[in-house]
Amino acid sequence: MDATKYEKAIKACDLDKDINSFDHGDETKISQRGLNMSGGQKQRIQLVRAVYNDADIYLLDDPFSAVDAHTAAILFNECIMAALAHKTVILVTHQVEFLSEVDKILVMEARQITQSGSNDELLTSRTTFEQLINAHKNAITILEFSNDEQLAEEEETEISDVGWKPFVDNVLASKWNAPDAASTYWLALGIRIPNIGNTLLIEVYTAISTLNVVFVYLRSFCAAPLGLKASKALFAGFTNSIFNAPMLFFDSTPVGRILTQASSYFSVVDFNIRFSIILVVAADIELITTIGIMASVT
Repeated sequence: MDATKYEKAIKACDLDKDINSFDHGDETKISQRGLNMSGGQKQRIQLVRAVYNDADIYLLDDPFSAVDAHTAAILFNECIMAALAHKTVILVTHQVEFLSEVDKILVMEARQITQSGSNDELLTSRTTFEQLINAHKNAITILEFSNDEQLAEEEETEISDVGWKPFVDNVLASKWNAPDAASTYWLALGIRIPNIGNTLLIEVYTAISTLNVVFVYLRSFCAAPLGLKASKALFAGFTNSIFNAPMLFFDSTPVGRILTQASSYFSVVDFNIRFSIILVVAADIELITTIGIMASVT
């Protein structure tokens, strides 16, 4: 046990703060497959073991993949460039911002080495490597914000035309109001028929009212599948939009906002819209029908 080399390896791999936060420090037991460690912690623990081993050749396969950009910069500068400065290091990485510091670069395409040389040599060759560097610079430029700008964009509400079909479907569902109007019309008509008995008048009215109850039930029963079908269509479109959104959308939109909007919007679609439309249309039709009956009778 070389305590000095041990401490230097831990610091070079930026693991000292993590060890201090563990309940048992560096005596903390790692569970099977490292389930009690984050991906970045597991990666840095492996690096510490490798650095402490003090080998001559190091093969590092994308050791920055599970850490953030700040930690990746520390690992590259403190571990690879400092702690392993006198070692032979073969580094596989997608972090092109570090390539200007290495001795030699091998560019691979389709499992083949297509270019080799220093950073300056490859930049002047105007090939795939230059395109890769330029693409990275463009991506960084897009994500750079001034001090008075916020990464999370303000929430916006879009208003668009959904077409007439939802309204037509709900209006057609209101045809179940016909028996209700028929019962009212029968009373207005029946009292004008001479020699009609009260018994017949009540029996016909009762039959029409009973039919009206059945139709009201059917109206509600049919409105539920109609609303469910509309909700499914909207949810499918919403899900497709989310899964096809660019990563920049998720960088600038909090996940909580997405979940909140989804739950609130679909709650309205599932429980409010279809019944509200039906009740409004039914009330309008009933009003128009009542006026028509009064005009007809008088």
